[in-house]
Amino acid sequence: MNSSGLPVAMALAASIAILVSGAGVSLADGTAEVARAIQEQYNAKNDAIAKKDIAAVWKIRTKDYTDVNDGIVRGATELQSKQARLFEMATSLQATSTVESVTLNGKTAVVRVRESGTIVMRNPQTKQDVILKSEGYWLETWVMDGRKWLTSQSKGITNAITVNGKRMPPG
Repeated sequence: MNSSGLPVAMALAASIAILVSGAGVSLADGTAEVARAIQEQYNAKNDAIAKKDIAAVWKIRTKDYTDVNDGIVRGATELQSKQARLFEMATSLQATSTVESVTLNGKTAVVRVRESGTIVMRNPQTKQDVILKSEGYWLETWVMDGRKWLTSQSKGITNAITVNGKRMPPG
């Protein structure tokens, strides 16, 4: 018997139960902390998009980052080139990203993110603004690199695009 009047085995079992149930809380808190850190990375990326700062946009991505959309895989070099041209053509850019779920496995996290964006470009022929809007869901793989999370791959789940309010066909 211990000082509480419980047999030692029961006291140990109660301590183990508290420890195990506490581990579940730590894991949940760890996932929430990772979700917050990754959301901060998305926020920084979206701020960089609004400022047309391509270098800052790519600070949250690994060097071997890939994007998979409609079965097409694009690497970092191709994507950076396309983004640079888009940033040059756009008169304004706005993006929002919302972390919807995180599955954590050690130093890797799979994130379901809802992203929306608006790009305004001037048509050089008509001198009219063209407004492109995008709304979609992505599964992104993030990896811990030192003390920060970086995204290594994005896979498009759904993406709806409109141009001046008219929906574009997929693909």
